[in-house]
Amino acid sequence: HPLSSLALAQLAQQIHAAGDWVEARKLALQGLQRFPASRGGIDCFNLVKQIEAPELQLATERVWAAPWPSIKVTYRNLTKVHFKVVSFDVDAHLKSNRYSPLQLDENQRRALLAQPTALRWSADLAATDDYQQKQVELPPQTDLKPGAYYLIASANEQFTDNNNPIQFCEFWLSNLSIVVRNRHGDGILEGFVLDSRTGDPLAGADVTLWQRRNNFRTPGPNLKTDANGLFRAENLSGVSITVDAR
Repeated sequence: HPLSSLALAQLAQQIHAAGDWVEARKLALQGLQRFPASRGGIDCFNLVKQIEAPELQLATERVWAAPWPSIKVTYRNLTKVHFKVVSFDVDAHLKSNRYSPLQLDENQRRALLAQPTALRWSADLAATDDYQQKQVELPPQTDLKPGAYYLIASANEQFTDNNNPIQFCEFWLSNLSIVVRNRHGDGILEGFVLDSRTGDPLAGADVTLWQRRNNFRTPGPNLKTDANGLFRAENLSGVSITVDAR
């Protein structure tokens, strides 16, 4: 009777909520096979698809420099992850009204996926036989010129944006480090530009402060670091600042 599929669907959902996704999938498949077109059969079908769906999340440090950071991949129902790196136009982003480089609409995502690839590689992942999330830390590939990039991760090698989880992270490959001290009450921002490999201060580095007001950034002031790698700007109250050092 079709009610048997509904009963199996409800039992499978309860077991799924309790965390045993293997048993939940087994019961849902039984209910689906009995009466696939019934309400219970449809509920079973949806639960199986939910359990079997591939998932992919990506995280890494925003600045890549030796010692190299790892790439954190959280996933399930995947046995391989594919990476590619494409260039990131920092100036265009700073002139836009986007708060974060990861605020991408569909057209921007597609444009990045179609961009020439600076670097490409893949990594094997341990199977998730229990259908639960796993997290792994993977080493990056670093055969890149200094600059700004997007790291893109995909479940399939073609990076097709259709029923395929794709994740984006932005990062800077740089030998520069910036240490900032913001004195909010005085409207003063100070900082040091350092060599990230040695910690030595860098004199003569070009620093631009981008001031954000009403969702738009404007460049300035433009500064240079002194002999101690120090830069300083005043009259910055009431604005959000992005520091760009080169």
